[in-house]
Amino acid sequence: MIFEPTNRHILVKPVEKKEKETDSVIMLPKDYKKPESLYVACDILDIATDSKFFYPGFKNETKKQKFLVERRMLQKIALEGNEFYLILENYVLGRIKDEA
Repeated sequence: MIFEPTNRHILVKPVEKKEKETDSVIMLPKDYKKPESLYVACDILDIATDSKFFYPGFKNETKKQKFLVERRMLQKIALEGNEFYLILENYVLGRIKDEA
């Protein structure tokens, strides 16, 4: 399934870093979950053509860029067994570029 964002939305994929489990002397409940960061970096998959972040040719770039967004502003959409994450352009905090 292909999803194309419209109305100033940006299709993204959150990048979650896996942390190593370490042995600890402190015993925590089995259902304990470390609090998530308020912010998350997201890979840019597609941008609505009416968004201020859109520019022709961004899909053809070899260097992938990321946006930093507030986690709570991500919209997770489940549709026919697929998951999509959208963010409205107003909620993008910044662009992350790989240095090279």
